[in-house]
Amino acid sequence: LLLAPALLPRAAAGTAAAAALARSGRPGLPRDTTIVVGLDEEAPACAGDGENCLHSKCCWAGGKRGLQCYAKDAYWASCAETCEKGVHPSETHGTYDQWGKFHPDEWSCERLGKRSEPGCEAYETSEVCPTERCMWRAGRCNKPCWQFSSKAACPGDLGCIWDTKEEAGPAACMPDPCASPGEDCSENRCCSSQRGAAGFTCFAKDATYATCMPSCDGDDKQDWSCKQLGNRSRFETGCAWAGKSCAKEQLCCNTGFDCIVEDDTFMGCTQTVQKSTWFAKQVPLPAGWRGTFVGPGRTEYAVPAAAEGEPVSGTSLYCFMAFLPDSPEVQLMKLAKMHSASIFGCDAHDVFHSWKS
Repeated sequence: LLLAPALLPRAAAGTAAAAALARSGRPGLPRDTTIVVGLDEEAPACAGDGENCLHSKCCWAGGKRGLQCYAKDAYWASCAETCEKGVHPSETHGTYDQWGKFHPDEWSCERLGKRSEPGCEAYETSEVCPTERCMWRAGRCNKPCWQFSSKAACPGDLGCIWDTKEEAGPAACMPDPCASPGEDCSENRCCSSQRGAAGFTCFAKDATYATCMPSCDGDDKQDWSCKQLGNRSRFETGCAWAGKSCAKEQLCCNTGFDCIVEDDTFMGCTQTVQKSTWFAKQVPLPAGWRGTFVGPGRTEYAVPAAAEGEPVSGTSLYCFMAFLPDSPEVQLMKLAKMHSASIFGCDAHDVFHSWKS
């Protein structure tokens, strides 16, 4: 509720228990805007580094020494590790005098509430890393995976993956039980398909170290035992098939299928468009489905080429084609064959009847 100060009822000014009044110090709102917060609202959550903590008077864990809620004035406060009284170099709010000179707001740096605990990154050894709110991974203390609530935010560089505990269950950000390239895999003996080690195997250098690689040969591996630990990781499709849960991938493998929410417990790949060579027809969602769109169906996409000097899986290309008998596809196949184009330009090829295959 936004009220101009002149229109604020007299009763509101005298009822501190009924409303908290704050003049905004945030960009996008006029300086004289009054925000009225009713008591029936939920208590404000703690704030992060640089966020407004005027009403909550508490900060999330962060920084080397923890974060403190510091007041600028009666209308704005934010979380920071330290605060110096006076004008801050980054200050953009203030007032203009009668000669048009701008005077930035000064900070009082009054402390509101208690200082938070240090951020996970402040702990340098696994012995002191607080496991109840942090996790030790890749030689450092990090925020736990469960604090990240979306697939986009789930940080692979911290050893997290977006996955499901059960095949059709809800997806969440969770610790990856396997290793990425460069990480030690001597204990878990598996390589992470989601974090850059698809098709890799855990190879041992000696009794103390192993890592994930596509192969264990070359002049730089002369002093490696190259003992294989565990199985080669599979290549993930990155999408879900028709009728399957798409909570993890949020993308469907089939053209004409979308990832759609059914209810609070399931989202799956369901057909929304019936496609053929000649037409596309909309398909209604199954009865009772909530219908929230999560992701599309996959169409053609490019596979990135191997980087310069990166090992490749082979130097020949095998191609195949499936065509519909007694259809225009037959002539297209014959035309491509006559010109040694399409699959007929590959090192090896096969042609299949689509009905039989």
